[in-house]
Amino acid sequence: RIHAREVVKRGFMSNFLFQNIASVFRAPAEVVEIIQRFDPYEQGKAQNAEKNKVEIDEGTARDLSINDEGEVEIPDEQVVGKAADIFGPKVYGDVVVEFSGQVQDIAKAHAADDDDRAMLDNLKEAFKQSVTAPLVQAAKESYGSGLKPRQQQQIERKVQADADIQLNRQVGDYQIQARRIEQSRKDELKAATSETERAEVNKRHDEQKAEAFQTLAQKLEDSREELVQSAGETVVREVETARKEEEKQGIEDSVATHYAATWEGGHKTGTPELIGYLVHNALDSVHWLEKLGVRFKDTIGSATGSLGQRSHYPYTPSGNTYIRTLVEQCGKLGVTILHGCDATELLTADGAVAGVKAVRPDGQEVSVNAKSVVIATGGFGANVEYRQEVNTGVWSDVVLDSTIGCTNINPCAQGEGLKLAEAVGAELVGLADIQLHPCGTPGTGLMEDIRTSGRNRIFVNEAGERFVNEGAARDTLCKAIFAQTNSTYWVVVNKLRYPDTTTPDANGATIENMVATGHVTAADTVEELAAATGMDAAKLQASIDAYNAVVAGEAEDELGFVANNTADAQMTEGPWYACRKVPTVHHTMGGIRVNLSSQAVDADGNPIAGLYAAGEVTGGTHGENRLGGNAIADCVTFGRNAGVQAAINAGYAEPAPAEDGSSPVGSVSIADAQAAAEASPNADEQAAIEKYEEEHAAK
Repeated sequence: RIHAREVVKRGFMSNFLFQNIASVFRAPAEVVEIIQRFDPYEQGKAQNAEKNKVEIDEGTARDLSINDEGEVEIPDEQVVGKAADIFGPKVYGDVVVEFSGQVQDIAKAHAADDDDRAMLDNLKEAFKQSVTAPLVQAAKESYGSGLKPRQQQQIERKVQADADIQLNRQVGDYQIQARRIEQSRKDELKAATSETERAEVNKRHDEQKAEAFQTLAQKLEDSREELVQSAGETVVREVETARKEEEKQGIEDSVATHYAATWEGGHKTGTPELIGYLVHNALDSVHWLEKLGVRFKDTIGSATGSLGQRSHYPYTPSGNTYIRTLVEQCGKLGVTILHGCDATELLTADGAVAGVKAVRPDGQEVSVNAKSVVIATGGFGANVEYRQEVNTGVWSDVVLDSTIGCTNINPCAQGEGLKLAEAVGAELVGLADIQLHPCGTPGTGLMEDIRTSGRNRIFVNEAGERFVNEGAARDTLCKAIFAQTNSTYWVVVNKLRYPDTTTPDANGATIENMVATGHVTAADTVEELAAATGMDAAKLQASIDAYNAVVAGEAEDELGFVANNTADAQMTEGPWYACRKVPTVHHTMGGIRVNLSSQAVDADGNPIAGLYAAGEVTGGTHGENRLGGNAIADCVTFGRNAGVQAAINAGYAEPAPAEDGSSPVGSVSIADAQAAAEASPNADEQAAIEKYEEEHAAK
């Protein structure tokens, strides 16, 4: 809140805002005129602050209420400027215009308008909800498998747009009437000669405004049923659209299939109940993110090594999309974030974790006391010494030294969180379960340029020969790459992946820029691509032909690739692109042992009081290999769980379940979610496991 004079002091605004200042601040025309005299858009360029000061004469000064700091005081706080957020950024000078006593009197007379505006806002919101709620419920009942939050939001937006038309007409009539009442009040107050007379004037006009408001409310109620009926057509259209979207993708997937793929992909070494919790709540995590504002693409994709088509990709690059959305929510909730602080120790008291000690970038120590602490610091993939020390599992035959890069920026994957938890008694499990990814950039290991995720790409060695099923699990892919000459390969794509050179891909990069940096080789024909990369043209063409034959259903692939993805298509047209890749350390599946409440536990399974963990810092969920796409699912699903459990431990009430998954625990209670996970693998999941094993045994 700012003093009324600050509205002017904050300087030059656009002509559009000047034209609307009377309605924004209920300011009289003479105030607007004063401000406009100093509008640089009219003057050309703003003069310096001294020349732009408005001098006030001695008589006017006597009418002002000046405090010790020389500021004008407005007795009624409701008069304080409401548009600081609008005008604040538009500071082009330091024009100071003091409000005269007359302006203050006018402002005080309009103080009641603030309450009136709040009443109108509340009425509008209640009206829109009364129209929207029954229509959304009707849509849910009509669409048996449940609307996605995105589709529900589309219905809400369209219905509320119809409601706004009705509101603008009815509320506009009320506002005209209210202004007339206020003008009458103003005139009669000027003529009043005593406090008693003024009180009577105010009472009479307040009653008139209240009556007008009640009339508005009744008119809206009378029109509500009619609006619900007419807007129902929107529901019908959206439900039909939802059905068509589901039908056209033709994806066969289920919770049980996801469970089987995660269990088998992790070499049957993951923790059954943690896998159960992940797969039973992953879709709710997608819906929860949608509720927070993440917009996902309609088409479901396939991350590298996903062993299925269930990857949900945002319209903007994935990682920073989630971070931006969550940081925005933190801002709305008033969360304090201490940036650049290195956590050095978990504080304990009375046998429980009670806070964190950290060091600021300038070396100053800081301690944060807390009833609950959640560790979400990621893995240790970039800690070369530590990963070599624990590398006794799947990659024990590979030296994971500095010659092998990491997909994570070095300071962000050192494993400090594991050490903090271990120091207070938490058990670390599965540390040897390290994942390598086939999409590493030579020299850095970062995932850049053409990605291996998605479909319609082939992996060929330096000779141009396919050597692996491109749809295999990540450890299978990387082991095959290490068996090739120089432990490297080319990922080859064509016009299917990049229809033009200037449209950014899912990661915000264009093929034009990739080629310009020399990271990607481009050619119009297969022969030219082979010549530019040193591959054998005949072998490269044979690799493409073999892939296309499988996609067309004309042959079975000797490497095991199956065209079972709705995005699969034949690669026939140029231009063609090739990008050299190497295996890189990507994810560490080992970490802090947790239970279904996301509590860190000791070697005997006893919870460490006050300590929770989520994401890559935890161990046991994925087993020896993680499916593509399961990392974000893990982070969000168990992150929500850890947050809820930590809040309950700190004294907050347990969140109620929500049918649309908008609650932090989704559409079921915490107890039900945990019970379902504890029962894993259930009969459906066991059947899916048997089916998976039968199909892969046949291959």
